[in-house]
Amino acid sequence: MAQISGAPALDRQIAAVYRDTLGLDDVASTDSFFDLGGDSLSALSCYSTASSS
Repeated sequence: MAQISGAPALDRQIAAVYRDTLGLDDVASTDSFFDLGGDSLSALSCYSTASSS
């Protein structure tokens, strides 16, 4: 997976939400949420987490 160190702050925050929700070690800003194993229910969880922060 690609590194996210050079990504803008919002991309890093979204990648962190993806990592936490999907239980992954590394997520790049270019990764597809659904290709990583996300589904509609985990997408709602991501939305809830992101909107509360």
